[in-house]
Amino acid sequence: MTTVTASGPSTGRQKSPARTRALVTRAGFLGPFYTAFTLFFLLPIGFAIYESLLSQRRIGGVFGRPIEVFSGLSQFGAVLSDSQFWSGIRTVVLYVCVLAPLMATVGVTLALLLDVTAPRLARLFRTSYAPCRNARRAGRMREAMATT
Repeated sequence: MTTVTASGPSTGRQKSPARTRALVTRAGFLGPFYTAFTLFFLLPIGFAIYESLLSQRRIGGVFGRPIEVFSGLSQFGAVLSDSQFWSGIRTVVLYVCVLAPLMATVGVTLALLLDVTAPRLARLFRTSYAPCRNARRAGRMREAMATT
């Protein structure tokens, strides 16, 4: 009589050495990034949030010992109700809305002037935009312009 045993999937699978080596390699490459990211990005943000919820009170008058007291979101309410804060926000928004398109327009215009197809205008603009320091470099620039 023969006995048949059913062997099902094993629950305690072992990882192959190649897979383990790949995981260790990934951790080795990503470890320094995540360490620096945590130290220089996440921890300062967390500390800033913690500090923003505290305020300083002085015990014993103006020159007394300062102590930190939990004030919650009351400081944010004071800032959001201040007219000078909103005046500053309006100034920054206006500055960004005017200056960003202006800078983009000037940059694209200068780039298009560098790539102008009229040879005389292109030569004049390139000379005024990026003057050559010596004759050899000017010669190389002329050769490059002649081939384009």
